[in-house]
Amino acid sequence: RPQPLHTPGSLPVVPPTPLISVNPAQEPELVRSFMYHGGKKKTHVISVGGPLGVHYSYDLNQAGLLQVWKGEFLDATEMWYERGEPQVAASMGATILLPGKAPLAILGDDKASLPDTLNDRTELLYKGYTFNEQRYPKFSYLYKNISFEDTFVPLTTGQGTARTINISGIPSGTKLLVRMGEGNTITEVSENVYAIDQQYYVQFSPSGKSKPVIRSSGNKKELVFEVSSPSATIRY
Repeated sequence: RPQPLHTPGSLPVVPPTPLISVNPAQEPELVRSFMYHGGKKKTHVISVGGPLGVHYSYDLNQAGLLQVWKGEFLDATEMWYERGEPQVAASMGATILLPGKAPLAILGDDKASLPDTLNDRTELLYKGYTFNEQRYPKFSYLYKNISFEDTFVPLTTGQGTARTINISGIPSGTKLLVRMGEGNTITEVSENVYAIDQQYYVQFSPSGKSKPVIRSSGNKKELVFEVSSPSATIRY
C-alpha cells in the first residue's frame, strides 16, 4: 500500500476551526439559517435566543416549533467561518426536539388525521413578523383565509416558554383544531398539565370551560384543542 515518505512535522499545522457563537445580551437575538431537524435540512429557520437563557428554533414555512433548549444560544460557525457553504446553525445546549408541524388544522370529520405538512404557497402563507415590547417576534400567517399570530416568550422562572396563538376570521361551521403536542404517549399528570413522552410538559391556560383532548392518529397521540368561535386566543 502507498506509504507517506515525509515526517508529520514537515507538514504545516492546520489551524483548528474557531467557534463562532451567538449569545443574547440585554435583548433577544434572532438568527436566520438552515438547520437539521430529524435528519432533514430545513431551509427557512429562525432561532430566537433570550437573555434568560431559554431559546427556540422555528420553521417559518410551517409555523412549527422545532426545538427548545436552555444555556448558551447558537453555534454559527458553519454559517460564518470562511465561505460558510453549509449555512447550518446548531444549538449550543441539550435540545428538546419537537415535531415542528403547523399548529392549526381544519378537519372534515373527527377521525381524520392532522396534516404533517402544509403547502407554504397555497395553504399556509407567511406574512412576516413584528416585535412585542420585549423584542420577541410575533409571527403572522394566513391559513386558508384564517389569520393567526404566533408568539413565544420565556417564562420568568426560566423553566420554559409560553406560546400564544391569536386566531381570527374562522368561518362559521369550521372545525379548527390547535395542535399543542404530539408523541407516542401523552398523559394528563394534573389539571391541564400533560406529559409528552415523559420528555416535556404542556401546561394549558384555560380561558373557559373547554380543555384539550388527547386523540389517536396512527401510532401517535396528539394533544389538540378545538376552537368553536370566530376568534380565539390560545395560551400554553
